[in-house]
Amino acid sequence: MEFRKNGGDLDTYYQSKQALQQVQNIDTSTDEGKQQAFYYYHKAKGLEDKDIQRLYKAAVDNMSFDEEAEEAGEQLKEHFEKAHQQTIAQQKQAAKEAQERIKQYEKDLKKSLKDSGLDTKQANQITKSYTNVDKETGLAEIDKLFLGLRQNPEMAADLYNFLLNPEDYKKKVSKKERSNKETKEFKLTLGKRTKDSASTKERTQKVGFRDIFKS
Repeated sequence: MEFRKNGGDLDTYYQSKQALQQVQNIDTSTDEGKQQAFYYYHKAKGLEDKDIQRLYKAAVDNMSFDEEAEEAGEQLKEHFEKAHQQTIAQQKQAAKEAQERIKQYEKDLKKSLKDSGLDTKQANQITKSYTNVDKETGLAEIDKLFLGLRQNPEMAADLYNFLLNPEDYKKKVSKKERSNKETKEFKLTLGKRTKDSASTKERTQKVGFRDIFKS
């Protein structure tokens, strides 16, 4: 649908379209249709039911009801047709402005990523994941990744802490990584020392008591 392709809100569109179709279906050649046209016309002008009833009675008494109902029907159709076209125009304008904001966001995001030290390929890839929206789901790649993490119980704490305070979370992660690195280096050093000690002991055992004094 062209309206959806232009970025329009379908709920707004269908509400407007339904209202237009309702007045277009009013048949002022019947008594029921005349009453509907008369009622909806004055209701659209903001009148209360009691005031509409008073106007209806006056029109019937003056024998002008049929003419007024015909005119009301025409004006209703014209009003709702104009309102529907205005809805479409507003949605197109809103979609245009949204696209302009997206383009500006893409530009700012790429610049920020490059300033952080990423190369052009990486910056483009990340930008694409944020701005390329699936028309069927309305989700970008980053949205799908986020939903995947959100549905993973094992990632719940990390995701929550990151969203709550990104800077604090990154500091904790860096501290943990440093601790893990230091622990690994300590184990490697300890392992090397143990190996060297075992090797020295083995060499010592191979040297006899008299051999020591010979040296």
